[in-house]
Amino acid sequence: MAACLQQLASAWTLQLETECVDVKRSAKQDLSFPKVRQSYLTRIAAKEFDAVLLSPPCATFSRAAWANFRGPRPIRSYECPRGLQTLTPAERDRAILGNIFADFSYEVAALVADGAATFLAMEQPEDLGALASGPHEGLRPASMWQWPQLADLLSKGLRTVAFHQASFGTPYAKPTRLLLHTSLPMPDCVHEGVPRYDSKGCYTGPLPSAKGHGAMFQRSYADGPQWEWLRKRTLELILAKVGSLEQLEKEAFRMAAGGERGCTLASDSELHRQLRELWKDWLEAQDLGEPGLLDVAPGQPLHLKLLRAMLEAAGDPDRDFLRQAEEGLPVGIMDPLPRTPHVFEEQLKWNTLTSLGIKFEEDVREGLTAKMTMGEFLERYGEHTAIAALAVIVEDEELDKKRIIHDATHGVRVNHRIKCRDKLRSPGAREKKHLLREHEEEGETAFSVVGDIAKAHRRYKHAAKEHGYLACQVDAKEEVPGDPASQTVYVNRVGTFGLSCARYWWTRIAACGLRLTYHLLGPGFPLDLLLYADDLEAMGRGPRGRRGIPLSYLFLATLGYPFKWAKTRGSFRVEWLGMETEYPTYKLGLSLKRATWLVEWLRLLARTKKTEAKAFAQGLGRLGFASIVLDWERPFLGPLHAWSSAVQGKPGALTLPTMVRVLCGWLADRLESGGRLQKPEPLLEGAAPLSFFTDAKAEAGRAWIGGFLELVDGCQGPWFSLEVVDSWAPWAFAKGDPGKVIAALELLATLVGVRLWVPDGDAKKTSRVAIRGYTDNQSNESLLRINLEGEALEWLRDQTLVALRLRLGDWLVQNAAHRAEAEDALPALEAASGATFSSFDQCYERTGNGGAHYIVDDNKEIVKESRRTGCKAVLAAPPGGRGMVYRGPRNSLEQVSCASRSTAKVPQQRIEQLIAERRLADDYWTRRVSELLTTVHSLAQAMATLQQPTAAASSAPPPPTTAAATVPTLSFPAPAAPLLLPASPRPASEASSESSSSSEGTPRPPACRVCGSRAHLEVDCPQLSANGGGGDGGGGGSPSGSGPRLPPAASPGRDAAPSAPEEPQTPADYEETVIRIKSLSDMTFPQPPTNAGQARGYVNQVLVAIARVQRTPGDEVYLWAQECLTHTEAQLRQDPRFPRLTREVSAKLLKTCKSGRFGLMFQQMTEAERMSTGGMPNGRVMLRAIFKHFQLERDRIGMFFVSAMRACTTRALAPALPGLAGFGVVF
Repeated sequence: MAACLQQLASAWTLQLETECVDVKRSAKQDLSFPKVRQSYLTRIAAKEFDAVLLSPPCATFSRAAWANFRGPRPIRSYECPRGLQTLTPAERDRAILGNIFADFSYEVAALVADGAATFLAMEQPEDLGALASGPHEGLRPASMWQWPQLADLLSKGLRTVAFHQASFGTPYAKPTRLLLHTSLPMPDCVHEGVPRYDSKGCYTGPLPSAKGHGAMFQRSYADGPQWEWLRKRTLELILAKVGSLEQLEKEAFRMAAGGERGCTLASDSELHRQLRELWKDWLEAQDLGEPGLLDVAPGQPLHLKLLRAMLEAAGDPDRDFLRQAEEGLPVGIMDPLPRTPHVFEEQLKWNTLTSLGIKFEEDVREGLTAKMTMGEFLERYGEHTAIAALAVIVEDEELDKKRIIHDATHGVRVNHRIKCRDKLRSPGAREKKHLLREHEEEGETAFSVVGDIAKAHRRYKHAAKEHGYLACQVDAKEEVPGDPASQTVYVNRVGTFGLSCARYWWTRIAACGLRLTYHLLGPGFPLDLLLYADDLEAMGRGPRGRRGIPLSYLFLATLGYPFKWAKTRGSFRVEWLGMETEYPTYKLGLSLKRATWLVEWLRLLARTKKTEAKAFAQGLGRLGFASIVLDWERPFLGPLHAWSSAVQGKPGALTLPTMVRVLCGWLADRLESGGRLQKPEPLLEGAAPLSFFTDAKAEAGRAWIGGFLELVDGCQGPWFSLEVVDSWAPWAFAKGDPGKVIAALELLATLVGVRLWVPDGDAKKTSRVAIRGYTDNQSNESLLRINLEGEALEWLRDQTLVALRLRLGDWLVQNAAHRAEAEDALPALEAASGATFSSFDQCYERTGNGGAHYIVDDNKEIVKESRRTGCKAVLAAPPGGRGMVYRGPRNSLEQVSCASRSTAKVPQQRIEQLIAERRLADDYWTRRVSELLTTVHSLAQAMATLQQPTAAASSAPPPPTTAAATVPTLSFPAPAAPLLLPASPRPASEASSESSSSSEGTPRPPACRVCGSRAHLEVDCPQLSANGGGGDGGGGGSPSGSGPRLPPAASPGRDAAPSAPEEPQTPADYEETVIRIKSLSDMTFPQPPTNAGQARGYVNQVLVAIARVQRTPGDEVYLWAQECLTHTEAQLRQDPRFPRLTREVSAKLLKTCKSGRFGLMFQQMTEAERMSTGGMPNGRVMLRAIFKHFQLERDRIGMFFVSAMRACTTRALAPALPGLAGFGVVF
């Protein structure tokens, strides 16, 4: 912005002083600090500045975050303009920083409104109201123009206007709004007034629709009255020669048909002289003239001074090197090649191992090379010499056309020392396809003229001090026998085809000429110029475009670019670079000559079935070039390249495989039947890739499949679960146990996910689905390797074994229980609403969440119900009705609230986040609540025991207690085995008799449907694969929790002395019982993640690696490691479990994190721990540091549920345990 203002000030002969405030310029200009902001406010209030331009960062106000789920989440909305309530710490910091800059901008605007400055302009994107499409349709993003400060400033006399940036030449629309303090009139494309919206919040004005704006490419031309005058005088001079505009248009057809005889206008030397004189006089009138403006530097044909001066008048950024080109440009060895960031991209990789194969032709008579003896050569250039090898290629035997090749790579290794720092691009098939699509969209047909620039790469001089690197010899013949110094050496003075810098310098020089041609033509002659090396194609659409074709060649010839006029040709169907373009039909393909050669070669291979490896590779190279324009044939070249690579280097004749022969015949048929010309396919807007996870489970003769869709990275969205039954999948039970066909069940789950979430294609087409599968089953991989001979699936067994099995395996069984409960609630739902559901599936399909705290009406509007209502059922509204939410027991539902269709929507992303939180925490909190209730039961039994005499009869029933009577009112099942707080020792017979006698008011715990035992919950069954598998169905499965685990209790069959309980095991003894100590050395951790996207996979890999060392059934070690996601550092340090494993984890992390952010962090932790305790840092604390660095979603979910369950459980247990004032509940 400052450079643009300086340019305007220079044009208006004004002296301008600007001060830019940007933290990238200096840390002292960081406006996030209050002192810095106050200093600038003080200076503005003191009227130190005449004009103030404000452009605060709009990243947090951008509508782009609402477009899809592929980028960062929205930070603020219309309802929460200063930041949403559910932000992560990093997101909250971004929102606060955006608020600081917005407030500061409005404070500055208020000072200017009060007279602190003369001019103000504050820029921000236009507030376009509610979203009209996309996943957040109907929601309204935030905007800085929604803040109340805007109305206050407008009341003080400030103005606000809106415009499309495309109106000022940008290749995109980008609606923008300005807050102005000025009285100047606005252009027609700028619309004044505040934003207007309809009743739904959709934008209605004042800015009109951007339809028609934002073309992919738009050129910028030099403008101003001086350039308009120059274009007019130039055209008048040319029309004086040709007669009229119609005759000028006919010149394009003469050039296309007449060759050299048709290029009389473009090659008219007298007209060239008149144009150069006109341009020279115009430059001198602009004070841009210089002595010798029309001189041509010796050794090259271009008017470099004139070209540079004209580009300076146009404000071109790449023109100063043309002064150096008059003396000679560097080769790139003694002086490195420059960097041109304002024109070219940066080149970061260089290929110095292969020859560029650029050709050159020596011509001593034109002064392009110097001829000298070897002695003179060595005396002049000393050690800066290199004599390259030569090769002769016969291009056309009939015309006896030969070309000499200068090899500056092999042997002399000159090209290895040249580094081109700018990345060069050349037009080709891709650009032609884009132009053809554009022509077809606009319904126009282009006319094309192709020209050739003679010896293009030899039209610039090199610096004399580096000429020694450009030498070559035709032979080693000695003019004086016996004197090596008499050998003849040719030294190039100009660009040479074999040098890697030749393409670089010619590209810059040619680009200067093309840019100046566009400036001279202006927007009045729409023209497209494509230049590849020395081949130029000019395409003009319509009469004005065709008139611009001869003008473009005339201007380039006037500047000294030497054309081979005899090679000029053109038509509506032209050949360029071996490609043929048919503009009336918008087709692109191979030229007839190339296609004929390929057909003959392919037919020969298919007929003879024999070839040589080298000859096949050469023909395949030509076929590869053809595939650039033949989109549909390109995939079929894969087998040909594979076979060519396999036989590379083999001598003699080789037999072609059957597949290769078939493909050769098919490709020949395609080219012969009209396939050499193809119409480019239109560009389609690619949809965001879908990511979903599916799995299958087979246990005890039953099978389930399930999965969920990942709408937001790391968050679970819509899901499905389904039990596979014999009625519709008999193949799953054909072998008895469905576990034998688990691979087929997994593929079935994938197919269901595709059918549910992949959108259907057009009615007349089939949907195309590309699936990248990650599997924990090796059979799928083996099938692909053996039968399909394709690439193997990536095997992520370590990453998915725990994550998918626990989240989709055992969860399927839990969901079946919820399904049964919902089936029982259907009659009450139907009776209360008058709606009819044939099954729970229909109710689930209508509600979308299977009994959660949400409601869906027939318009799919979702309304969040408060968690405090304890809602146990959800009912979808019948068509035309209103959505109703119910709560209470199954048989007596009480209506809580109604929601009409006018209810405001909850953001879809927030809903998905809440669903994800509930799903992720189901398994975890089922176990935690089970453990808590078990503790309450044990506490009640212990208190009852303390109230009885010690010698109570074993048959006497325990007296009822308040706790025992009130606990069953909770809606959770009571576990059978006490934990964490054992009662006083009693004989085994007494314990067994008491446990078998239960009051009628106390519900018995449900039996595990996997093994039938009541000693554990279903999710803790040792028969489940996720819990280790292979356990007995009757016990052994201890409830899983996140608190400290006790050693397993003795089995009922063991003899134990009731009066002498076993001594508790130490943590070390318990670790030896649970951990496979010998496996600790084999435990490996991956390298730490570098971004949040890699963090999820890193968590799974680390947890699985730690869980592998457990040798007993269960998941104690895995849950112990998982506590890094949910516990604080203090809790992790105080946990005495698994001390040796903790030290091993610490050692592995120190080994894998030797550098980077975590290496420095762990080094500091190690030094601090050694100073305080003399030992190593806690391994789980180190893991927590890595996890917390990326702010994992599971960490936030865990913390949320800890606080929520602590509050809810305390309220639920307070009335149930009135006499336990001295006890507390610990999570």
